[in-house]
Amino acid sequence: MVPLAALLLEEGHRVTGSDHTLYPPMSTTLERLGIPVATGFAADHVPPDTDVVVVGNAALRDNVEAAEAVRRGLPVLSLLQAVRDYLLPEKTSIVITGTHGKTTTSALTSWLLLDSGRDPGFLVGGEMQNLGRGYRRGAGPHFVLEGDEYNAAFFDRGAKFLHYEPKHLFVGNIEFDHADLYADLAAVLDAFRKVVALCRKTASSS
Repeated sequence: MVPLAALLLEEGHRVTGSDHTLYPPMSTTLERLGIPVATGFAADHVPPDTDVVVVGNAALRDNVEAAEAVRRGLPVLSLLQAVRDYLLPEKTSIVITGTHGKTTTSALTSWLLLDSGRDPGFLVGGEMQNLGRGYRRGAGPHFVLEGDEYNAAFFDRGAKFLHYEPKHLFVGNIEFDHADLYADLAAVLDAFRKVVALCRKTASSS
């Protein structure tokens, strides 16, 4: 959520948020960027002139801010939908997935593209030591995303990586994970089969 907020701020959007207790490096990043964050959740945390509300997958169906957005008729997006709608248009999506090594592989892929002068955008699930952050808008054609098979939001129980519509896909090792969503390894493998099929469809149509 914080990298998305930072990238939207860079594009000129006004961004606010709310959460429970925050810790470094996310809390210090938000302070540095000047993004106000309310503690806890309340309907009045949604500003009157809000255009879109983005809900994290930790928020439950009874989240009062999401309910307030629905009451006002505001668009409510998951993090993944927001990334797709705001960051991926006109981009070649490169999705890195698998049970282990996603962050490292995403960071390496992003750095290789950056160091070769291709000016990529990226959203990595950790801070890259040589850049001091794990996100970048980039003006080049590529956007690198770390994705997994966990759900997107309480209103979207599908796998995260399906939203990214990958044109290039790296799948690392696969193990049984996220037992709260998947009954067994076969169910996990089925989710990965879906993203592979989606990548083939996206690549063939481009």
